[in-house]
Amino acid sequence: MCRTVLNDEWVSHPTWSNEESGFLAPKKNVYEEALHRSEEERHEYDFHIEAIVRTISMLEPINNKIAQLPNEERGSFKLKANLGGSGKSIHQRVIKKIYGREAGLEVIQAMQDSPSLAIPVVLTRLKHKEEEWKRAQREWNKVWREVDARNYLKSLDHQGITFKAADKKAISTKAFVSQVEAARDEQMAKRASLIDPLFARTRPRHHLEFVVDDVSVLQDSLKLTFSFLDRTTHQIGSLERKKIESMLRGVVPTFFMIDQEVFNQAFVVVVVPSADNADSDMSDEVSSVVDDTEISSVASSSSKAGGGGSSRGRKGGVASSGGGDLRKKLLKSEQAKSTGRKTRAQEAASPSGSRQATPAISDVAMGVGGVEEGLPSAAGDVPHQTRRTPRKNIFFSNTTCYVLFRLVEVLYSRLSLFKTMSSTMVSNPGAHPTRLKGVPAANQAEFTVFKNRHVSSTAEHFYDLMLESCERLFENDIEQQVFEDQMRYMFGIKEAYKIFTIDKLIGAIVKQVQVVLGDPKSLELLELLKKERTHGTLTTQDQINSRQHAERILGPDENLFRIDWLPHCKTMTVQLLGKDDSSFEDSEVSTGRWQAYIDSYVSIDTTENLSLNRMRRPFLRRNISPAPNGEHPKVLARGTVEIKVCVRTYRFFYVSNTEEIMFRLPNREEEQKTTRKLEARNRLRKMWMERTEAGPSPSAQTSS
Repeated sequence: MCRTVLNDEWVSHPTWSNEESGFLAPKKNVYEEALHRSEEERHEYDFHIEAIVRTISMLEPINNKIAQLPNEERGSFKLKANLGGSGKSIHQRVIKKIYGREAGLEVIQAMQDSPSLAIPVVLTRLKHKEEEWKRAQREWNKVWREVDARNYLKSLDHQGITFKAADKKAISTKAFVSQVEAARDEQMAKRASLIDPLFARTRPRHHLEFVVDDVSVLQDSLKLTFSFLDRTTHQIGSLERKKIESMLRGVVPTFFMIDQEVFNQAFVVVVVPSADNADSDMSDEVSSVVDDTEISSVASSSSKAGGGGSSRGRKGGVASSGGGDLRKKLLKSEQAKSTGRKTRAQEAASPSGSRQATPAISDVAMGVGGVEEGLPSAAGDVPHQTRRTPRKNIFFSNTTCYVLFRLVEVLYSRLSLFKTMSSTMVSNPGAHPTRLKGVPAANQAEFTVFKNRHVSSTAEHFYDLMLESCERLFENDIEQQVFEDQMRYMFGIKEAYKIFTIDKLIGAIVKQVQVVLGDPKSLELLELLKKERTHGTLTTQDQINSRQHAERILGPDENLFRIDWLPHCKTMTVQLLGKDDSSFEDSEVSTGRWQAYIDSYVSIDTTENLSLNRMRRPFLRRNISPAPNGEHPKVLARGTVEIKVCVRTYRFFYVSNTEEIMFRLPNREEEQKTTRKLEARNRLRKMWMERTEAGPSPSAQTSS
């Protein structure tokens, strides 16, 4: 039985680079260090108090014995070494700590030579020190509890500690460009490793893709940006703030193909009149919608640049009511007059994030069921149902505009993550993250107000509470420490850290917009984007001209990015174009030519670019049996075969698990003839079976 339950053959042991590395303590963060220091101090007090208590318990019997001796015997009473055999090193150490090292040795010697005089004095001193240390321990317990509460969750939030430092580098221009370059190099390496040289010659498509499928979260991203912008009055002037706001209000809906008027309705502010002007007309809605002006006018004309205006009532502005933040009133107004937002909060949406595009083997026209870039397909039974290439909206950008769109996407993806978490907690209460258990005493009052408000709400309001907390952080109404505790309370320690640097991220967006406004090339590219969006669907030649125009604007020394917006899947793709990359000649021109051929082929008219002399019938004439009455043979065709055609090499591929069946129905004469043949074959088979069962004939046996 031991053999069945015990392992006597194998032993598991961790592998280290060397023996010393296996025994080193794991690296701690600053919050873990604070907890360890607190624990060490607590342990030190416990150790010394326990030691002095044991020393007192050891000396008290000796002191009682001395008290019971007659006076004439007390002077002659002495103790042997180690206080009569019970004075261990721990007791000597306690005495040395109280009296000092040198004086402690003298006290120990006096306790052995004159115990009747020394022990009562030492015992009294020890009891006094015991009470003093315990009183100090009670006072320090308050400090230790506060230190533990302040550092406990931070010590567990190991990602949040390094995230603040790493995020500053992650949202830099260098990091964004390095990310797309690394994705491009990886794609090229994978394609170069392919066995088929025809596939290896194909160029990669986009390198990165991002899902932006929730317009309300995109609007919330700009709301927070505008709210943060309102708090930068001492850094950015009023005119500059108007330019930045007008730029974002125009560029974001233009790129994502959202109606500007509808998109900017989310920034309408309801102005609440004060007591002094309650009878005035200030209760009307003040709407700030970006004028339909050219994007380049943001930099050329200050009056046009301020056309958007500020809609949240900056300090000193007309729309201000007591200097307060009007976006809070906007949130309350939106929650009061519509329940659609709650409905959207309950919808489960997948968190948006960056994912590297999987490199396709080739630019292949996929059949039904295979969707790679929406290339055309051909099915054997229903060629007229060929899928068309979905519409793409291309923007050729420089590094400056690319970084701006990436920053907006990062802000969107983080807000979308927390909105999704709120929805998940509503639909699945058991999925709620770990709650906050300890709150520092310094933040207790502020956090209690937040917690009381949370208790009256449900998880569906976590997202709105997070937005409000961000606003209060921008206003300096709450400290960064309190803000982080609130986020951990709602979203747990595993994900809350992603919102800790919200102010730094929005600050980077504002600075990037300023860079765009100061760059004439970027403004010209954005102007080109707006013109192309207004034209609607562009031809392949229009896209080629757009790239050439962008290359002329940027020159030969600057990176060129192709940023596509795919409305059908709400996806933004990014591709870094090289000097030898031809985005159109590789697949899109070929795909367009292929699609034109398919459309012409399935039409009633003659197929274009195909000579009638080259056409061949699908059946060999010698296989068609002549019909006496002149009727054509009946053919039964059934199947769902699917094919793939490479638009570059025109190689033909069959899709697995698809089939095609074609059967020619015979006429009556053929059926009769076939029946006679089958009957004759059956008679011959029966005769052969009868001879086999009867065995060999006698003559055959004799000859053998």
